[in-house]
Amino acid sequence: MKTGCPMHIISRIPCQRKLSKGYLKELSEKAKLRLQIIDWYNQNSAHKSANGEKNASLTCRHFGIDRSYFYRWYERFRKYGIAGLEEKSRRPKHVRAETVCPEIVEEIKRIRQKNPTYSAKKIRPILLRYYEDYEVPSVSTISNVIKRHNFFFRADTKSFRKRSKSGQKAFARRRISGNMRSDGPNKVIEFDMKHIRIPNSGKKYAMVGIDVYTKQAVIHVSNTCTSAAGKIAYQKVVSRFGKQAVYINDNGSENQDKAESWLRNEGITQLWARPRTPKDKPCVERMIETLQVECLDYLKGLMNVTEIQAEIDSWLKKYHGYRPHESLDFLTPDEFLTNFYLNSSTGARVS
Repeated sequence: MKTGCPMHIISRIPCQRKLSKGYLKELSEKAKLRLQIIDWYNQNSAHKSANGEKNASLTCRHFGIDRSYFYRWYERFRKYGIAGLEEKSRRPKHVRAETVCPEIVEEIKRIRQKNPTYSAKKIRPILLRYYEDYEVPSVSTISNVIKRHNFFFRADTKSFRKRSKSGQKAFARRRISGNMRSDGPNKVIEFDMKHIRIPNSGKKYAMVGIDVYTKQAVIHVSNTCTSAAGKIAYQKVVSRFGKQAVYINDNGSENQDKAESWLRNEGITQLWARPRTPKDKPCVERMIETLQVECLDYLKGLMNVTEIQAEIDSWLKKYHGYRPHESLDFLTPDEFLTNFYLNSSTGARVS
């Protein structure tokens, strides 16, 4: 057990942390290093020296600096405090004054006020017309005068351009500002399209709709990803989840034109995700990944749309009735939906 106290006499900067924090401006990296050097000089140099006194030479060797450098900044610190550790401005004390005649400067200002878009190239010929007795400055000098005196008088303007018809439709669409959550089944449905690539079978498209709350899903397979195919897929999804739900989709072509018109005519709420923001519909994105890993990766050989649809429908039965879901407390979607209606006294299931 160690008892007693050290017999060394230690001197350090009083309230160093408070001093550094009390300085209004944040210290630069060089100033912090100088403060560290001075602190080490006051705090540690006496312990390291042979005579037990503060040693500037030892401090300089420790940090690899000249003694003149140390004494210069140490004296500035003693005189000015923390602020003295910052470098002073290196701007010359005497700089070249402006040589342009004040009358010319005022005329440049007047021209710019009346014609804010006139550049120095246009202003110089105007000055040559009316100031023949004066030495008219060059274009570069006039430009410097405009910048130095801030002769910028143009009002803030916004450019307007006519949007295309597709741009007008996109601007008018209702967009979500983030991930929408649901507190019950058949309320929020996410919709997206998945490219299917099977060797020797060409490219097909799976259009997926999923209930955010129960993870129930509907998948339609098509040869194309047009709005006509999207309309058919939406009809299947709506027949499963009902018209009262809110349907969220991205900006793909399968969700526009015919599909969009059909949803609007049916009085169904369609919300659009923000461009390049897949996190606006995370459930369907995760569902597509599961579909790829657990089903599509196992499909081989030449297959048409009907055969692919049959394979996906078979997998969906397993997905709904056998596969546990971690987000559903390891229940299947069918079990979760059944428990919901057993525990709820209101609401009828939409089939």
